[in-house]
Amino acid sequence: MHDIHSHIPHSFPIPMIDELLDEIVDAMIFCKLHLKSGYHQIRMREDILKTTFRSGTMNAPSTFQAFMNKILNPYLRKYVLVFFDNILVYNQDEENHRKHLKLVMQILRENQLFANTKKCSFGQSQLEYLGHLISEKEVSADLTK
Repeated sequence: MHDIHSHIPHSFPIPMIDELLDEIVDAMIFCKLHLKSGYHQIRMREDILKTTFRSGTMNAPSTFQAFMNKILNPYLRKYVLVFFDNILVYNQDEENHRKHLKLVMQILRENQLFANTKKCSFGQSQLEYLGHLISEKEVSADLTK
């Protein structure tokens, strides 16, 4: 028996990086979180037959992006950007930054998503995110990439 739904692509749109970065206005402090194993952390529904590796792989990126957008929805483009397994928390001041970072990490923990601490940056006034250098002054392409 085949699960026909595993062969139908999801129509969830993948955000454009430049469009996301346009949302960062007047931010002065940044944190980048990089999740371990990306969309491999997403659990399959219990009712999906899991007999082959092929099942579900076609939709994995869009399913993961949709899941991340769902769990972080109230905060997206206010002080959080998500592009697959890359999360950016940005704020105008340190006090709100700590509060918002704690909130995001709590949501990740509740959803059993784990960060790769070697690829995370905390409390930065400038950092690299998705091939761009981000600072309080500007967002520009990282020419070293």
